[in-house]
Amino acid sequence: IRRSDVGFDRASVDVTLKMAPFAAATDRRTSNPHTDRRLVEASRWIQRSLEATLLLHLYPRSRIEIVIAILADDGGRLPAALNAAVLAVLDAGLPVKDFVCACSVGYALTTQTALVDLNRKDELTQHAGQAPVRLTCAIMPHRNTIVLTQCENRLSSVTVLETMLEAATEGCQLMAEMMQAAVHERASTVLSAQQGQLP
Repeated sequence: IRRSDVGFDRASVDVTLKMAPFAAATDRRTSNPHTDRRLVEASRWIQRSLEATLLLHLYPRSRIEIVIAILADDGGRLPAALNAAVLAVLDAGLPVKDFVCACSVGYALTTQTALVDLNRKDELTQHAGQAPVRLTCAIMPHRNTIVLTQCENRLSSVTVLETMLEAATEGCQLMAEMMQAAVHERASTVLSAQQGQLP
């Protein structure tokens, strides 16, 4: 890390997203996490989302390094990586303002419905000869704040965007409930282990 990147009043967050060569069924290339544009871009989005929730002022002149390794890319790579990073940060005991939960949403042009949590097949399926419309969204559920929205497609109208954001918010709320249950389960397991009780 460069000296100029060190914050004297807050910690810096460094995120590296790596992908195993066998992760994608279609693309077997080895990708460099520092030069592959898609991985660098996704790393930056994850970094900014984490910076929005971490209480970085509590750790001045520190560096928080997060390395995410994708072993299977079955779709929803960015939301899955972001959710895993948030759970890792919580497991490490770093203080946060709120959970950050992410999910992907697609829009089926033929049926005009939003699809939540897309898999690889959903992401690649063309609807009415057009590329699928995809949106990745991350929110802080307790604050009801959108942290990240990422869409690489042209949307036909504002109502499509509103429909997709509404579906994404509901999906993120469900993801927040699952993540919160996992955090409570992990905390109770650690607490009982510290007290000498086996689960």
